[in-house]
Amino acid sequence: MYHGFGRSAPRFDITQVNLILELTSMARNAQCECGSFKVVVDVEPAATGICSCINCQRRSGSVFGAIAYFPKGGVRMVSGQHKTFVRSGESGGNLHQHFCPECGTTVLVNADFLAGLSGVPIGCFADPTFPPPQVALYDRTRHPWVTLPKDLPAFPSSPSIDEIAAILAKQH
Repeated sequence: MYHGFGRSAPRFDITQVNLILELTSMARNAQCECGSFKVVVDVEPAATGICSCINCQRRSGSVFGAIAYFPKGGVRMVSGQHKTFVRSGESGGNLHQHFCPECGTTVLVNADFLAGLSGVPIGCFADPTFPPPQVALYDRTRHPWVTLPKDLPAFPSSPSIDEIAAILAKQH
């Protein structure tokens, strides 16, 4: 314990200070599996959903993709290199999937048809308290053994922006 009697003051390790600030901030941290590509989100999600389209199944390596969309200004890439894979969605707009070149995890998604929003796959947060999905998309290609919550609105394909806005308005 430092009492100031002839001893030097304790040194602060800035990496420890930054870690404490990161752990106590309200920001959500997301990262790839190997930990090199990281993003920080400083805002609450505008929308959360699961998508059972074939492309999301392939992107996630699972039976559906779970993603949260945030206002773009609240999402920051903080470390790591990434590559971008661009694919065309059923709507005709492009989906830009930013992934780690080392482990292949998609950490950030930008969709032409959701201008102003950036998506982060929910699993990248590794937070079991993350808000649940508000909508399910592409229910027509959902695996029959996947059971959705009874109150979760499900669409056979992609709903219109107006339909999503109506769902979100009811839930807030």
